[in-house]
Amino acid sequence: METPEKNNDEQRLNPQITDVEIGIRVLRTIKIYPLALADEKKLTEKIGILIAAFAGSGAETKAPEAIIQFVTYAINFIMDNIEEVLGMATDEDPPKLMTEISSDQAEEIGKILYEVNYESFVNLAQNLLKDRLQSLTRRLSPEFSNDTPDTDLSTPIDSALEKEGSQEASS
Repeated sequence: METPEKNNDEQRLNPQITDVEIGIRVLRTIKIYPLALADEKKLTEKIGILIAAFAGSGAETKAPEAIIQFVTYAINFIMDNIEEVLGMATDEDPPKLMTEISSDQAEEIGKILYEVNYESFVNLAQNLLKDRLQSLTRRLSPEFSNDTPDTDLSTPIDSALEKEGSQEASS
C-alpha cells in the first residue's frame, strides 16, 4: 500500500521527465530530465559557436563539400560535448554512462532533449517570424500596387520628341 507521502512526491514529478532504456548488452532504464535554463543557455551558446565556426569556414559556398563539412563539424561538436550534456540531463555518472550507451540511444536522448527544451521555442520563433513577415507584406502591398507603371502614359522623352517634331513642321 502506498503512503500518502510517496503518492504526493510522484504527483510533483515534472511530467517532462522521460524514461529511456540504455545498455549495450543488458538494458536498464534511466531518467532524462529537462535541461535547467542555465544549462540550456550554455548549450545554446555552444551551438551558436558551432554555427559561427561553420559559417566562417566558407564551406557554405561549396554545396557538396558544405554538407560533408557541416556533418563533420556537427559530429565533432556532439563528441566534444556529449558527456557534459548527459551530465546535465541525467543523474548518472557521464563517463560510466558513455560505456553503457549506444549511438542510437544517444540519438534518442538528443531527440528528447530537443523536443523538451528547444522545439516549442523554435516553433514559436518560426511562427512569430512568419506572422511578422505576413504583417509587413500586408502593410507594404497597397503601396507597391500603386507603383505599377501605366504603360499608356507618355514619358518626358516622348513629349520632347513631339515638341521637336511640331517645331520642325512649323518651320
